[in-house]
Formats: sequence, C-alpha cells, structure tokens
Amino acid sequence: MGFLRKSYPYLAAFFVMLMGSGLVKLPTDSLWFYVVRYGIILGVLGIGVWTWYKARANKIPPTAYLLLSLFVPFTNDYMLHIIFLVFTVVLFRKEVLLPFKSPLKPIYILFFLGLTSYTINQFIEFNPLSFPIFFILFFLPCAFFSLFCKYTNANNRAGLIEFYLKLVLIMSLIIIIQTIVFWNEHPDARNGGTTHVHFAGVLLSLAFILCLSKLLYNNNPFKKLTIYEKLILIITLPLLFLMDAKLSLGIVGLIIVIAFFLMLRKKVYRITAAAVVLSIAAAFLLMPQMNLPISILSFKNADISLTNIVNTFKGSEKMQIIKDAASLPFDEPLTFIIGSGPGTFLSRTTLLKKYMADGHSYNLYGAKDSVGSNTLHKLFAPADTRLEKKYNFADLKGMSKISSVYDWKSSVLSFYFEFGIISVLTVIYFLYKLFKKILNKENRANYNYILFGFLMLFILAISFFNYWQEYTNYLIIQSALLGLVTFKH
Repeated sequence: MGFLRKSYPYLAAFFVMLMGSGLVKLPTDSLWFYVVRYGIILGVLGIGVWTWYKARANKIPPTAYLLLSLFVPFTNDYMLHIIFLVFTVVLFRKEVLLPFKSPLKPIYILFFLGLTSYTINQFIEFNPLSFPIFFILFFLPCAFFSLFCKYTNANNRAGLIEFYLKLVLIMSLIIIIQTIVFWNEHPDARNGGTTHVHFAGVLLSLAFILCLSKLLYNNNPFKKLTIYEKLILIITLPLLFLMDAKLSLGIVGLIIVIAFFLMLRKKVYRITAAAVVLSIAAAFLLMPQMNLPISILSFKNADISLTNIVNTFKGSEKMQIIKDAASLPFDEPLTFIIGSGPGTFLSRTTLLKKYMADGHSYNLYGAKDSVGSNTLHKLFAPADTRLEKKYNFADLKGMSKISSVYDWKSSVLSFYFEFGIISVLTVIYFLYKLFKKILNKENRANYNYILFGFLMLFILAISFFNYWQEYTNYLIIQSALLGLVTFKH
C-alpha cells in the first residue's frame, strides 16, 4: 500500500499529460471535455488549498505545494497556468513579497522603472492595458521564486529536484509513445502532453542541466548517479533530435562542450579536446551546404544547412529588429533610456491585446477551444503603436518566418525596446547579485555555482528566440529553479 500511495501523484501526472498529448481526443462539444478540463483545474486548486492548510496547521514548509507548483507547468491548459499563478499569490500573499533587501531587490527596482516608463509614455501614447497585462505575465511569476527561495532547505531540495526529474521522465515516456503513434506526422505533434513541443524541449533541457551539473560537481563516475539522473542524461539528446527541438538541442550541445572542458583537469587533455571540437566545426564550415544533424527533419526535407541559416537570417525580421535596436539611441533617445513602456511594442503582451480584441483559438487536449472571442471597447482596443509605425513593424509581422530563429519574437529584444537601457542594466545587476549570493569563496566549483552558470546561459539564449519571459508555464519553472539555487543554506 505504501508504494501504491507514493505512486498516486505520478499516475495522476501521467493521466493529465496523456490527456494533453493528442493521443486521446475529446471533442469540445462533449461532456467529457468539460469534465476533464475543469476537473483538472478544480483538482489542482483543491490539492493546493489542502497542502497549504496542512503546512500552516503543522507549522512546516509547504513542500507539497512546491511539488504541485512544479507539476502545473506540465499541463496543457494555459487557463490553469494563469489561475494557479493568481491563486498562489492570493493564498500566500505576504510570503511572496520578500524583504526589499533580498535577491528580489533588483526586481522591485525593475517594477518601479517599468511603472515609471509606462506612466511617462501615457502622455506620449495612451495605452492603458499594456502595463497591467505585462505585470501579470512577467512580474507575478516571481512569486514562485520567492516561495522556492524561502521554503527550500537542505532537507527537501533533493526531493524537489527528484520530483521534477520524474515528471520529465513521464513526459518523455509520452513523447516516445507519440513518436511511435504519430511517426508520419510532423515532429511538432510530440509535445509530451505539454503546451507545445518546444516547451517540452525546454523542460527536458533544464532537467539535463540539473543532472549534468551534479555530475560535473561531484566529478564522480556516471554509475554513482541515481537511476533518474542517468536516464535524463541518456535520453535528452535523442529526444530533442526526434522532437525537432533544434534550439534546445543547440544550446544543450554548447553546454555539453563547456562541461566537457571543465571536467578535463589536465592541460594536454583540454588541448586535445579543443582540437577535436575545432575540427568538427571546421568540417561544417567547409561543407556549408550540408544539412546540420540537429533535427530529424534534417534527414528528410528541411533545408537546415549553415548557408541557408545564415542567408535567411540576414533578411529576417529578427535581423531587421537588431539593426533597429542598434540605431535606437540615435533615433529614439528617450525610448533608449526609459523604454516605450512594458507591453507597448514587441512583447507578447502587445499581441495578447490584439487577440483580446480580435479573438483567436488554440489547441487544448487535441480539440479546438476558442478564447478571447469578445472584442474590447474601442477605448482599450489596441492599434499599431507609434514605434510600430515608425519601424514598419506591422509589415514585418506580416512576413513572419516559421522558425523562431528568424521571426521577431524575442524577450531580450522586446525588453530592450519596452524597458530601456536603465532597466537592462538592472537585470544585469539582478543576475550579478544572484551569482554573488551563491558563489562560495571556499569552493568556487560548488554545485550551485555550476548549476546557476548553466541555467543563466540557457535562460538568456532561449529568451533571445521567443517570448519565454512572458509564458507563465515557463516562468513558473524558471523561477522555481532559480529559487532552488539561491535558497538559504
């Protein structure tokens, strides 16, 4: 019975991910669709209240609630992610507001900088919904950083990480099943029951970083890792390849190269390894027309050669925005300093306002579910902003490329335009303070130090290519892992 009781959370997780995988299709007009969707939402909220109350009553850390927080992003329901975020903030209230002199201090400063930019820009261009929506998408998820930073301790940290690895393995099992069942379909169908395949790739990549950091820190043989850590290290690269998660695979490959050099202690080994890596890179440069082996599609019909990637990027929307970003200090000095205001130009918030006005639909449990069908009042309905008109951004959006490497979506670029250079420096300060906090002067190669370095490399790289810093499900995981790194020892 004890084993069965411990298996319940994982069986429930498997069921939820299976329902979001497309392997089981529920028509939106069926009763079961609503039973499953709202049953999962009510179940998550019910478990949340129970774990929160139990922790309060027994005066113990809400570890069970932290485990639930790690599970929610694996679900396929965007509505649940937002509801759970607001639910958490309301439930914990004061606990999510760390003291001003805490790792969150730069985020508090960033909030006031964004609010100031928003207020000033209202006199230039009235845009009342921009900051409130951006606040929900970007600032509220910091609540999970606070919770994990405050309530993670030496006793529950290993359990939290193991639970996350097990969830990733369940997701990986579903991806394997999808690969078999949907073999003749596009790899995007292999989402593991999450919102989409690239998010599944990110979840898998973050788990890989957790395991690789442990292997690198301990410098122990592979056999001394747990079975879950071994499986993650073995399956990550093949699954990312089969999922067509090219971006995640590329970043993970870079991290592996860095880790490999860190693991080599002798200079002669490092020189030899560098020669091997440079030889491989030179081979690809000498054969620029050859498809790079970073996706299963590279062996089918996709042109993923070095020449095609470089040439397409030169004329891409992202390249055009990079050029505009470089000229921003001269063309728009005020925007360069304080930004155009959060949610006004390139961010996901800007698109969400348009969705709220025009209506749109998305896939949920393998069926179509319409959202945002009601149009906004004309006072709030979004139109092209001043900067969109100046930089012909409306035209750029009309020529969007399929790959995130080429289109305009980028949290890094949108943050620069909407917050300004002062806020960018504040974010750098935030990362520096986190780095300083976890750096152990007696042992500069401790686990937190290595893990934080790899996490920041992955977070910054992935954020350049899409709106990752405005996806609630991703920010919950990102905040949780950063909290795990910076918890009070």
